[in-house]
Amino acid sequence: MAQETQEVCTRNKWLNQTRVSPEQRELETASSANKDLSLTATTMFYILLFLTVTSSSLAKLHLMVIRAGEGEKVTIECPNAQKTGHVSWCKVNSRGKCQVIVNTEQDEDRSGRISMRSLNGSVFVTSQLQKNDTGTYWCGKIQTNGILVSDIVMLDVFTADSRILNRTTVKGIMGNATTIHCRYKVQFEVYEKFLCKVVSVNSCSIIATPQHYNSSKLSISGNKFNNFAVTIRHTDEGDVGEYWCGARTPVDFEISQVKTVMFKGTITKPEVPSNKARDIVLNVRRVWGVLRWVLFGVLLLFPLSISCVTTFKRKKTAETLEMGSAVVEGGEEQRR
Repeated sequence: MAQETQEVCTRNKWLNQTRVSPEQRELETASSANKDLSLTATTMFYILLFLTVTSSSLAKLHLMVIRAGEGEKVTIECPNAQKTGHVSWCKVNSRGKCQVIVNTEQDEDRSGRISMRSLNGSVFVTSQLQKNDTGTYWCGKIQTNGILVSDIVMLDVFTADSRILNRTTVKGIMGNATTIHCRYKVQFEVYEKFLCKVVSVNSCSIIATPQHYNSSKLSISGNKFNNFAVTIRHTDEGDVGEYWCGARTPVDFEISQVKTVMFKGTITKPEVPSNKARDIVLNVRRVWGVLRWVLFGVLLLFPLSISCVTTFKRKKTAETLEMGSAVVEGGEEQRR
């Protein structure tokens, strides 16, 4: 009997230890939630810190958009690339990883279609384009823990059916402010908007994003209707040309519109003469080169000629006077 009583007591003690009251369970749940919230807040802090650091570093990068046709051969410069050490060219995939394609040490990729070389202190990438080359590329120096990015290139390879873009003309008055309005589709609402100015046949240098732009020359505005507007102040002849409206993420981008800026009162550059006109100009210059020396000689000889003629006339006059005087004297002698 004593043994049974001891077993019951022991069992009741164990049940009391394992039984959790609703109040205790609530406290434990709240404590766990607080820990999760703490972890979430910490994670968000580091994510925001990472984005801030990344954003500030991107401000120092050189961003370029290249648009060329399939089959074309293009040469892309990485102007900010390190002058020492090996520089690599890599393509960013959908997971944000950058796969190295070629570097200055390797020279060419396996297909021989893409090459990279250093020339006169600059780094150049040459590629025979294919449609699947479209994407975002990084140019930078290889390090032990990754790549130090110096240049970002967004390459758009178009085919015959995708070549035409929406084009509009923006007219203004030189010296005044001119605004370029860019519109985007709804799916690009969360993309970073940008405006670039065409600097060569197929390359466009980014001059403005919502975070980075030359505030002394440009001003930025946007609204909820997917508009992005860039105002150019104190316009001059250098602002004339073609601009591309675009949107980007680290792994994707889109060129939505092409804007051509023109000003009233634009000073037109003189046309380069044709070969025929150039030959005529050169011939005229050659003839004038000969004629001017002839004229110079004539001008030198003219005073001398006048002097000789004057002297000759004086002699003739003197001789005539002497002959007349002799005739007069002879007539007087005959009368005597």
